[in-house]
Order: sequence, then structure tokens, then C-alpha cells
Amino acid sequence: MACIEQRHLLQDGTPLMLRSARAKDAEAFIHYLEAVAGESENLAISQGEQLGFEQEDRYMEELANAPNAIFLLALVDEAIVGALTFTCGKRPKLSRSGEFGLSVSKAWWGKGIGSLLLQALVDWAPGAGIGKIHLQVRSDNERAIAIYRRFGFVDEAVIRHQFFIDGQYHDLLWMGLKLGTDTPRDVPVPYVMPPPAILRTPVQIRTARPEDAAAILVCLDKICQETEFMSMGTEGPAITLEEERNFLANAQHDPGSLYLIALAQDEAVGFLSFTAGKRQRIRHAGEFSLAIRKDYGGMGIGKAMMHRLIHWAEGAGIHKINLEVRTENKLAVELYQKCGFTIEGLISRTVFYNGGYHDSYAMGLILPLDKPTT
Repeated sequence: MACIEQRHLLQDGTPLMLRSARAKDAEAFIHYLEAVAGESENLAISQGEQLGFEQEDRYMEELANAPNAIFLLALVDEAIVGALTFTCGKRPKLSRSGEFGLSVSKAWWGKGIGSLLLQALVDWAPGAGIGKIHLQVRSDNERAIAIYRRFGFVDEAVIRHQFFIDGQYHDLLWMGLKLGTDTPRDVPVPYVMPPPAILRTPVQIRTARPEDAAAILVCLDKICQETEFMSMGTEGPAITLEEERNFLANAQHDPGSLYLIALAQDEAVGFLSFTAGKRQRIRHAGEFSLAIRKDYGGMGIGKAMMHRLIHWAEGAGIHKINLEVRTENKLAVELYQKCGFTIEGLISRTVFYNGGYHDSYAMGLILPLDKPTT
């Protein structure tokens, strides 16, 4: 993480220190978050939600060791009055595109602190190899949207019903800022559906268990070698067998998670993973990923898994299912549209590989589905 330290004078002459966060700031930052959570309905965190000091300490340490992340604090007389965090994906394809969150204590609104934090991010990003900065902001937060537009951010998608506050759903506006110029890129080879396979054994779709971890990792590695549409590249899944077992065990006990596996005999040929938000305002919504081995494509496995997900979600109290899919992945886009998903926007520069950036669609499905009248 970059080490930044700047001194500014606010519009009213108040001295402001803007610097990189340190591990020792964790406790003070938690107190700051607890305060701003009660001042604004524009944050994912709400008043009274528990925050962990040890968790925040680990998060700060993780960002400190990441070359493509930044955690900035704005301080007046050593007190935190604003903060900005920016992180990219850990995988090579995702390492040049990231999302930030920004907050300012209500007593310090309108004094230019948010703009100073944002300017520091925009100044730092090109030198860190960042080609795209994303953000999500409540669509009715006109003050923040105006600031982002002044910095050159453009509207890319409206993520419907992403916040739930006081009995009402609220949309998020997805905005983005491209940095630098577009680079030439290799056009990926279109996915060609193989001829339908003649299965000697039926495919079983069920909830994944910890003992499926090894089979899932083998399946995931194979899929990574045969398609460019995964967020990970040919390096495959950078996860240990024990980590995958723990992930599956946690998913079994998490009421907002679903992990499905498709099996031909004892061999994994596909999977679907869905996780809902943990915070009160966003736990009604979640995002999923789906992948099927190429030699089992075109057999309806993905569609069957999608139907299982939707049926489960309606019973689990999930109101919104989100996904991101590469714009070139036409077959997947068509599948999701057939299942009722709509395109909510085009997110530019979500991944980088083969020397260039590639875009994704943000898609969403609101539940419960309309039932036909009789």
C-alpha cells in the first residue's frame, strides 16, 4: 500500500492531515465508523452493528502489504473525520481494476474533505498501474454523485434494490473512471458449444459438502484452462484444500449462502456459489458465480442450477440476485436472460489480460418472481 502524507487547509482555514492508515489506527477507525453509521443512510453499515477490532487490524495489515490498495484517513487534531479505502482483486486479471468507499463525518460535510480524499486516490492510481476505478453510491445521494461527476466518473449501471432501509429498497448507481488510454487487446476466441455429450451416467446436482473440496478444485482448475471467462486465469484456484473445505463448511451453516455441485459419478463437472451480504442493509441481496466444464456444456446443467438457486433464494428471504458476466460471453448472458435476469449496465474494464481490458455486464433478478395468474 502506498505511504501518503499530505497537509491541507480546509475552506474555513482548519488544518487537515491526510495520510495512509496504520495498524495502530484500527481502534480509532472503528469508533469513527460507529459514529458515521448513525449519521448517514448512505453506507452499507448501519448504527449498532458490531465491528471487530481484530478484524479491522487484519484488514489494515492486508492493505498495507498490497501494492494495488490504498487506505487513507483525514484527520483534524489527530481525530479521524474522513476515510477512503480502495482495493483491487487479488488475481492477475482483476489487479488493475478496483472499487473504493468514502465517508466523512457529518460535522465536516461541505468542507471539501471528500474531494481531497478522492483527489489523492486519483493521483496515486496511475502510478500503481490502476486502469479503472469503480464505486457504488445510492442513486438518490445527489451531493456525492455531483462530486464524482466533477472528477470524471460516469454512470455505468443502476443496481436495483441493493439497500434495504426502514422497509424500503434503494438502488445503487455504479460509476466508473477510466485512467490512461485503452490498450489494444486480443479478441478472445468465441466459446463454441461442443456437440451434446451422450452421458453414460446421470448428472446429480446437490449442495456441496466439505468432502467435495478436492473434486471442486480439480473441476475449477480444468475450467480455468479451457475458458477465458473466469476471474482467475490459467494459474487456477489459488486456494488450498483445507481452505476450500473450510469455505464449504461455512457455506453449509450460513443462511445466506448456497454452494451447488454438479457430479457425474464422483467427478465434479460444474458448480454454483451464491453469497448474500452480511450487513443488515444488504443481506437481502447477493451475488453468484457459475461454471460448467466445457465437455458438459449445452446439456442444461447451468439452467438446472439456476432454477435451484432461484427456488432456494425465494425460500431464504433473498430479494435480489446479482451477477457480473463478461460481455463476450454471449451464451451465459442468454442463459441468465432466459432465467429472468436483466442487464442493469455495462461495467467497463473489469478485467485485464492478454494485454487489454475487457468489460462486463451487471445483471440482476428481483424476487419473488411474478407468478402467472390463473
